[in-house]
Amino acid sequence: MSDSFALVVHPHSEEEVFRTVSDFCESLFDAVKAEGGEAGKVEARGVSEEFGKALRNMAGLARRVEKASDGRTIRIDPAMDLARACGGNRPELVAEVLKRIRLEQRTVTQFRFNHDDRASGLEKLRDLFASVNKGLRSEVSLPRRVDITVPWPLFGRHPFSLGVIDTKGVDDTAIRPDIRAYLDDPRTFTVLCSRFNSAPDSSMQQLLENLISTGAERTISERVALLVLARAAEVLDTQDDTGSRIQSMEEGYQIKEDQIQAALSKLKGVKLEILFFDVLSDDAAVVCDRLVACVQGMRDAQAQRIAEAGQAAEELIRRHGEAQMQEAQDKVRKRLRIFIEHHRELGVPGQTPQESFMAAIGRTHAGTVWATTRRNGTWGSLHAYQWLGDGTAVDARNRSQSAFFGLDEQLTNMFGDPELEPARDYLNVLRRTAPVWRERFLAEATSSGREIFRAHLFPDGKVWGDCERYWGGGAGFRDRVKDRLENWFDSHVDLGAAVEKRVQSAWREAFLVPLATLCGSLDLLGTEDCAVGHTAA
Repeated sequence: MSDSFALVVHPHSEEEVFRTVSDFCESLFDAVKAEGGEAGKVEARGVSEEFGKALRNMAGLARRVEKASDGRTIRIDPAMDLARACGGNRPELVAEVLKRIRLEQRTVTQFRFNHDDRASGLEKLRDLFASVNKGLRSEVSLPRRVDITVPWPLFGRHPFSLGVIDTKGVDDTAIRPDIRAYLDDPRTFTVLCSRFNSAPDSSMQQLLENLISTGAERTISERVALLVLARAAEVLDTQDDTGSRIQSMEEGYQIKEDQIQAALSKLKGVKLEILFFDVLSDDAAVVCDRLVACVQGMRDAQAQRIAEAGQAAEELIRRHGEAQMQEAQDKVRKRLRIFIEHHRELGVPGQTPQESFMAAIGRTHAGTVWATTRRNGTWGSLHAYQWLGDGTAVDARNRSQSAFFGLDEQLTNMFGDPELEPARDYLNVLRRTAPVWRERFLAEATSSGREIFRAHLFPDGKVWGDCERYWGGGAGFRDRVKDRLENWFDSHVDLGAAVEKRVQSAWREAFLVPLATLCGSLDLLGTEDCAVGHTAA
């Protein structure tokens, strides 16, 4: 923990700033066209409102309101005036905006200060953050990430150190590489935020559906919570079943929680911690304590798995050589040997990796699709390779589901067999480790689809250039992009075959090999050398 207040800026690269400025300028030209009567002929492009405000402030092009000579209020937009002056010359407009931003002078990335009064220090830090985030500091570049430090524990006294990461706001979708990376980190507890009236909003439900479809159910149950951001007026406007308005915030919270649980019940396997917080009326210490308890629960679950694994290993070592246990383990191994023989390969794919990506293009804002074509598929709100990896994982999960269900059913039946009671610890190891094997297999499948396609699609400037140039051709931009990309995938069927080869290899190495190692059946896989590095986790 630092002894001072601090704010550290991680700026966007110069290349990304140039590209973002270019996107901003395209949005200005679209607006100029709309003024000329072409409003219905083109779809809007550009950057998010947050980025737009920051770039305007950095370039001295902020909109303002003035009084006209006749007393009317008029809105002045210097950026639009500049776009009109450039007369449709894109390079000229981009160059002018970049010149005004003076990127070469924006080199400061750290601010530190001390303050005796906590409240005053927080106010100063808040104002500093706002000025940096809005592009009002002439010495700071466009921020990609901002780290904030305060000289006291954020969550009070507890036995572990916590950092808080506030990700970029969700515009079109929460299915983004940065968010998924945090969700996949076993040391990160993710808090999904939603407004009271819309909770759980569609983007959060879509994210949860994506996690389930890619096999991350345990992540949701152990490392995710929903924080509902409430306002007293909205909460107290809640009605009960009779149509009567509720009498207290607690009653409103309970009704909303029931509604959220009902909405999430459609997503099988979702068990989510739900918290409520009204910044003006609720005690912040209460929600902080609940979040700390969530983190503690996440740690406890991991510690319990480690402790159980250690106890089982000790028991297996202690009873090694006992005739009854050896006999029971032999019976278990024989049954599992039959299971392995029947599941040495996954069945044929049920869908292609690109199906999820094509569907995402169809439901995403056209401006976002355009933005990702300009970045060869790497725009955060529609990241082609994230979707291709997830699409591979969805199919792998669907194809492996029956095998994992079958294994769990076999283990359950063996637990209930009195003759196999001496092998209970052995069975416990298998049952506890199977979910780990499943997660490892699906992670390998995800990586295979993501990286194989990235290696070939990302550098293909022609296909991305074709897609970008479809803009301006009237309605149907997304359909034209989909058709062009589908043609690309059809002409690269070898990549699908390469992904399938990697998925089958992951099935073998992440699941079959460790299972065969535990039950002495490596010979079924044609090797005796796979055990190294693949023992039970």
